[in-house]
Amino acid sequence: MADQKKHVDRPTVAAMTENAGSHLPSFEARNFTASSSVTDSTMYSSDATNMKHKTTKYARNGNQLSKEDKTQSQKSQMKTSREQELNTAVQKSEMQLTLKAEYKPAINQEQFDKKHGYRRSRLPIIGWLPTYNWQEDLLRDVINGIMISIIYIPQGLAYGVMVGTPPIYGIYTGIVGPLIYVFLGTSRHASTGAFAIISMMVGSVIEQSITDRTPTSNETGRLCCSELTEKPKAEEAIQLASLIAFFVGVIQVILGLLNAGLLAVWLSDQLVEGLTSGAAVHVLASQLQAMTGVKNVPHTSEMFGIVRVIFSICLCYFATGTPLDLHLHIVGDVDAGMRAPFIPDFSKTGKIIFSAFSIAIVSFVIHIALAKLIAKEYKYQISVNQEWMALGTMHIVASFFGCFAGGSSLSRTILSARLGTKSQLTTLVVVIVLLIIAFGAAPLFKYLPKTVLSCIVVVAMKELYLKICWSRVLFQESIVDFFIFLVTFTAVILINVNIGLAIGVVFALLTVVLRSQWAESTCMGRIPGTSDFKGIGHYRTAMEISGIKVFRFDAPLYFANAELFLSSIHSATGLDPLNIVAKLKQTVNEKKKATSEIANRRDEVANHDEEIELTVRRHCIHSSKRNVERVEEAEELIQLTHIIVDCSSFPYIDLMGVDALARAHAEYKAINITVFFACCKVAVRQMFENSHFYEHVPKSYMFVSLQDAVAQAQYEQQQDVRFGGSIEPVTSKIMLPSVNLDTTQQSSSESNKSNERIVEVKG
Repeated sequence: MADQKKHVDRPTVAAMTENAGSHLPSFEARNFTASSSVTDSTMYSSDATNMKHKTTKYARNGNQLSKEDKTQSQKSQMKTSREQELNTAVQKSEMQLTLKAEYKPAINQEQFDKKHGYRRSRLPIIGWLPTYNWQEDLLRDVINGIMISIIYIPQGLAYGVMVGTPPIYGIYTGIVGPLIYVFLGTSRHASTGAFAIISMMVGSVIEQSITDRTPTSNETGRLCCSELTEKPKAEEAIQLASLIAFFVGVIQVILGLLNAGLLAVWLSDQLVEGLTSGAAVHVLASQLQAMTGVKNVPHTSEMFGIVRVIFSICLCYFATGTPLDLHLHIVGDVDAGMRAPFIPDFSKTGKIIFSAFSIAIVSFVIHIALAKLIAKEYKYQISVNQEWMALGTMHIVASFFGCFAGGSSLSRTILSARLGTKSQLTTLVVVIVLLIIAFGAAPLFKYLPKTVLSCIVVVAMKELYLKICWSRVLFQESIVDFFIFLVTFTAVILINVNIGLAIGVVFALLTVVLRSQWAESTCMGRIPGTSDFKGIGHYRTAMEISGIKVFRFDAPLYFANAELFLSSIHSATGLDPLNIVAKLKQTVNEKKKATSEIANRRDEVANHDEEIELTVRRHCIHSSKRNVERVEEAEELIQLTHIIVDCSSFPYIDLMGVDALARAHAEYKAINITVFFACCKVAVRQMFENSHFYEHVPKSYMFVSLQDAVAQAQYEQQQDVRFGGSIEPVTSKIMLPSVNLDTTQQSSSESNKSNERIVEVKG
């Protein structure tokens, strides 16, 4: 209609002008009538003026109409152009979506690498070598390799002596194994080869196999300056060391194929530090004989045996005139070259297989803890399962060359990281330098004193000795982690590394269980102006909701803490339903005894249960969670009607936990308090479904959020006429066993005029 009104035919300016002119007399006519009267001339002039004004007005209206027509046409054109642009944009977006759908690759590069990168995952060198920056990083890695090899040479000789093999076999261990790790390892900085703790364990197993000692005896007894009466022969020690290395590698490869990388999760940093620090003490004790020259100290199992030995040494040092033989023991002849590969002798497998398992675990634990620490600091990833495979393959191949088991050296790995090593090419340089030493310069170490080698071993462990002093700081930070460190450290020192590791793992897992048994619980209040609920003891502004307790139990709910949950909720609410019901029963029994003496019609109420109305004061409690028995304090009391259990802190729940929740609901229901459950996780709800929990607790008592549960509780409070903010008695019906009460008015009047059979019990 608006368009039709706008397009009504209107006269144009020219037409209006022409029509206006047709009504005016012409110039000649007006001259012809000049002699007419003045009145006529005046009339004509006024008419002409009026017509002129009308013409001007029509002209203005025509211009305005023409402008409106132009504006309307422009608007319609703009609207059309916008619609066209919108349609074009929609068409382009649809075309782009179509093109993306048609030409989007099935997988991206990362997915393709994961799908087709099996060889890369088993040979990590294929992944990093093509992207290696040869111009910037090669020189640095070569220099770092030379420096690490200089440190490894005396260490390798010392570790060879510690194991019981010729010293040169420590150099061999630094050649074969690390060369395999270059291709299979995922850590850039790990310096593999001989390591003091593993060398000590291997040497202990070799000694036990030769002397037939008890495998579980304390290693410190034989390490503290004692000398074996029957030393292992070099060839026998080499065979046993190779056999141990072989089975260590087999065990590690099997664990790698079984994806046993999850085992590393059980080993906390504090456990590993306690293990390595305790083993470092054993290493120190093992080198005391070579460093001091003191021999044949009697075996001792006393806790302070080491202290007594040190005191004896100091006494001899400061005593005057004490005859001491100052003999200097040297390394002796060192053969050049490498031994040809051979197959280990498997005849003594039964003697070393269990020790090989513990060595495999300890070797991997120390290696992976160190590798993860360095990788975290330098922000790159390592594969735990691949490290199992790398260490296992390294030991298997090295066993055919007479090498003994090893791992990552703490001192060399940390040095490699501090020097800025970029890749395992540093290890390759170390292998090349050690090959040169083994084939050319080995005889030069003939006159190297063994005391120097022992000092090198002890100094290489200085980082582990400092960890013992660091435990004081750990005690201030976390008492639980401190005890994990202390228990592992003490067990390793007093028993041995194998059993000490097992004790440390068991104790660490035990702390998890104990902490769940000591779980914290709290009542929660709403932060004013928000829908957030926080612990009342933790936030000053958190306020409880009148008549509602929001309870939170900060632990998974399972068999170990199910009873703790019930006792915690009783303590938090200040009400123990079982005690209240017991008081009710006791009161009813007292009534029963009083009325039984005067009852005349017992047959009417015998042999059946009776529903007794008991007036229970409505569980009035202080905000400080203490029961109140005095009515005079009514203005400070809160009537408890609902308990809301915040289940968001339950990551999982077992059957005993489900039973604890059902018991809490049933017990509080008996005293007329409703229990709601909120914020349940999917795993918890699934457990409720599987265990038929909803047969005891209605699903309507489960809520998505605390806010919803509180809203429902407040709604029920409004609907409950019994809840009015006072402490007036509230009548509650509870089914109790049959009581022989006289229901007649006569018997009731004779028993304290209790004609309503109402018993008052203060909650």
